[in-house]
Amino acid sequence: MSEVSKNEVPFVPQLPPQQRDRLETFVRCVQRLGAQPVDSPAWSRKLNELRTEACNHGQALPLNELKLMVAKNLLLDLATQGWRVSVRGGNISLISQLSANGQVAKAVIRNRHLQERDAQLCEPSVMAFVQSMERRRLTPKGWHSIFSVMRDGQELAESLEHFSNYRRPVMQ
Repeated sequence: MSEVSKNEVPFVPQLPPQQRDRLETFVRCVQRLGAQPVDSPAWSRKLNELRTEACNHGQALPLNELKLMVAKNLLLDLATQGWRVSVRGGNISLISQLSANGQVAKAVIRNRHLQERDAQLCEPSVMAFVQSMERRRLTPKGWHSIFSVMRDGQELAESLEHFSNYRRPVMQ
């Protein structure tokens, strides 16, 4: 095996040759994903396609298919958290980008939070909550929804402006 840098971790799932080949093909797709800007719509679209592929293994899985599914999902999770994947000579490696410069680390963390937000927004309970907040309701002051708060944002900012100069008394 070739020399591994301190930011590089070998990824060696115990898979038979057929599943190993499929995993390498998948890793190459994840590699191409890593070449795109993380804040682009194309990146999000491709990530969703890869997630679907990673989870699309049917119901009653043989053990080797289950191992492949876990390996694919683990690679995707690590890729969204700032790890790059690479295949060289049939060896799969994970490369940390967090020890690079501060801007890259910030972008990685920002992307991680965006991915968590998007995943949470896809949960049925969260979708139901958001839809209920968007629904207009009759209140003593008329019909309102969460959009009323967003629409009246400037008014809210102006009414809270007098608090910006407020200083909390210091206890001695």
